[in-house]
Amino acid sequence: MWGRFPTGEPHRSIAALAPYALKSSIFFPSTCLKDYVRMLEEVQLSNALNMARARAEASFKRKQEKAREGAKAWEEYEAQYRGVDQKIARLRALRLAKEAAEATTESNDAQQSTKKRRPSGSAAKPEREEKLYMT
Repeated sequence: MWGRFPTGEPHRSIAALAPYALKSSIFFPSTCLKDYVRMLEEVQLSNALNMARARAEASFKRKQEKAREGAKAWEEYEAQYRGVDQKIARLRALRLAKEAAEATTESNDAQQSTKKRRPSGSAAKPEREEKLYMT
């Protein structure tokens, strides 16, 4: 717009010209001082609005990130819970199968024990001997 600062550096904004503009009438003659002040106020206001917008956007992004992290944590929790449920179901099925197998072996053993007969020869002799010793 106006070129360069008195130091030779290119200017970047109107607010950056403030120190030099007040010292020199080259950039801003005394008749334009009110306009200069108004421009500075507008720049400051726009900077404040931009900063407020930036803060609001940063806050919104933080809230979105927290919501994403919360959803991810919830999914992980549910997946872990499903895994635990599957383990419990598998172990329950194994336990019930084991109990059923034990019950069938016990019933088979009980049936076999009722089918067995006492041998007449060898089991009867010790009883007689015991009777002889008791008298």
